Amino acid sequence: MFNDRITSGPSGLQSTTASSDPFGEDKLCAVCSDRAVCQHYGARTCEGCKGFFKRTVQKKAQYVCTGNKNCTIDKRFRSRCQYCRFQKCIAVGMVKEGKL
Repeated sequence: MFNDRITSGPSGLQSTTASSDPFGEDKLCAVCSDRAVCQHYGARTCEGCKGFFKRTVQKKAQYVCTGNKNCTIDKRFRSRCQYCRFQKCIAVGMVKEGKL
């Protein structure tokens, strides 16, 4: 049921490490699909996207897309277009109001 890994320590005792949560779903960032532990600003996001969103809102930054405003935002390419990344943050439900 779970993707468990059994390892042996120096004492010969075995321990099990689950690679998925109890419900079988990995927790992924709604913006870039990186690993996400909890919700930030209204959406499940990774630390990178949380920080990006916070800085963008605090600075009131205005970004420009050099592409077609439909850039790929994933773990590997999330830093390539700040405009599209911020738009995706908004689209997945991150809110500007609240504690920053």
